[in-house]
Amino acid sequence: MRIPMLSPIALGLMFAVHAAQAQTGEVMTTAPAFEDASCASADNCFKKRWIYVYANVGRYEGLADPYYKKLSELIANAKTLGYTGIAIDAGGSGSFQSMLVDPPYYKYFYENYKLLVQQAKEAGVDLIPVGARPEAVAFRHSELIEAIPVDQSKFTVKGATARIDDTQIVSDTGFELGSLEWHRLESSMQIDPTGGRPDPSNPSNTKALRIDAVAGASGTSRLLRYFNGLKPHTAYRVSFWVKKQNFGTPLLIQFWDPAGKTSIYRNYSSNLGWGTDSNGDWNKAGNVQADTQDWTRYTLDLNTLNNDGFRLYFGTWDAQMKTTGSAWLDDIEIREIGLPHPVRRGSLPVTVTSADGLTTYKEDADYVVKPERLEIVPTGRIRDNDKLLVSSYQSGLNFSGQSVPASSCSTAFFDEQKAIYEKVNTLFNTPSKFFIYYDEWRVMNWDPSCKDASAGAYLARTASAMQDTLRSVNPKLELYIWNDMFDPNVNAVPVYFTVNGDLTGSWNGLHQDTTVMNWSTRSQAQAPSLTFFSDKNFRQMIALYYDDTKLDATKAWLDTLKTADQAGSVKGVDGFMYTTWYDIAKASDGDHYADLKRVTDLIRTQYGQYWPKEKTSVQPAQ
Repeated sequence: MRIPMLSPIALGLMFAVHAAQAQTGEVMTTAPAFEDASCASADNCFKKRWIYVYANVGRYEGLADPYYKKLSELIANAKTLGYTGIAIDAGGSGSFQSMLVDPPYYKYFYENYKLLVQQAKEAGVDLIPVGARPEAVAFRHSELIEAIPVDQSKFTVKGATARIDDTQIVSDTGFELGSLEWHRLESSMQIDPTGGRPDPSNPSNTKALRIDAVAGASGTSRLLRYFNGLKPHTAYRVSFWVKKQNFGTPLLIQFWDPAGKTSIYRNYSSNLGWGTDSNGDWNKAGNVQADTQDWTRYTLDLNTLNNDGFRLYFGTWDAQMKTTGSAWLDDIEIREIGLPHPVRRGSLPVTVTSADGLTTYKEDADYVVKPERLEIVPTGRIRDNDKLLVSSYQSGLNFSGQSVPASSCSTAFFDEQKAIYEKVNTLFNTPSKFFIYYDEWRVMNWDPSCKDASAGAYLARTASAMQDTLRSVNPKLELYIWNDMFDPNVNAVPVYFTVNGDLTGSWNGLHQDTTVMNWSTRSQAQAPSLTFFSDKNFRQMIALYYDDTKLDATKAWLDTLKTADQAGSVKGVDGFMYTTWYDIAKASDGDHYADLKRVTDLIRTQYGQYWPKEKTSVQPAQ
């Protein structure tokens, strides 16, 4: 990789850093401070003390770049407070995979990183790149994203086009009948006899569901409906209308499996889901809601997955009502949809057969695939009014609002990850550490070419190969990884979101010398989680803080470690990471690194047995 020459402004910044260090008499070091020191605790010692930063570096030059500016400040603070590393999670257009395009999206990407790497080296602070996300591959290879099977949708040919047979599965869509199938779980949710959406084609539509909110009150108000007896691997388009009047709390729609064990559709980036336009393409943005709005129609697409039904939930959950007002819901329809956002590659074909399955038609000769329909070739074998069975694979995009991972069942997955890391390795001057971002991986293991026995086996294979891939570039690389997808106390469980199969056993893919970054936030899971990885002889770090301004949860996490340490049930915790997800460049988010010193002081004063004693050295006189 060619790193561009530094501009005069950038050179000036570098010389300024040197001058400041010369004036303060600070000694330049090349390694993090006292990682080889000892602690009062023989079994657990915070030799590694990191700060986690989301930083979209490179849009502007030097200090004009808010991410660069904050990172530069944090490097200086890290050294002062005794931290040994900063984990950089590059996102947005400044993500590490953007280095695979030339030029990169951000003009000053390389230049700003070169300055930061140099500053960190001189401060003795490790910069740890965070990456290898499973969705990174889809940056250039969207055809590799996970896609969910849609089996044998029933199409009918009308003229030159075949579309899915119209199947609407909701009765009492407008709450006119007071159907007992609609379960209003809180009294704040009522049927409004005159609140219905005006519809000239249906003048009897006078009712709607109304949710009332009182400012300052607890805001849990839920609507529930069960849908059973459906066919697995069937796609549906949900449409609904919402009106709001001074209702400041965001409404949420989500779908769960029939047993209520896990969500199968919950878009975390858009509470009301993400819709599709009239051409069958995704809308440019998720479904937006305002505090006050007239009747607005929304859509979203889901899939029954391996289930024979689902639960629909709508309302608010554990919210503090900001205003006194009302919201209305009306005209909920759920219709089967054919060929929704199809993903196509060698292992994911579109298959079209006759209704009896005896004849398989050929693409281009008999039909052409279009969004949500087939165009019939006049010279082909398909005739007007024919019944067809159409199978495809539905894009996993927007099911969870997280970026959709690529399938790892293609060698292209690891080839692309290797290409990205080669760029990262050069950018960070052969870093000693790398943090693999496998976290809340919610769509997984749907490609039929995968031969893994379970989702756990799929993830274990992927994780093992990923570790090998990174070390094929940098053999001495220390690797770190989030705990949750490998932890039976968190997400390595039999049923998890839109994952195909049981995630149990995923931990078998972790190499013994990979350190587990434990971010368990549920107090009930923390001790079992620490013990689980300790029993398997993994080293661990704990990720703490999470914008816990009162530090109560931070103390509880540290108390859990202390109790386990005293009981002798946990060994090998050799670090912690100050963690916040907030965007450092957004002033509206506030400064979530302002508590860095408070957390540092807390650990040093109340949990000092885990803070290493610094080895002092005196420079000989020149």
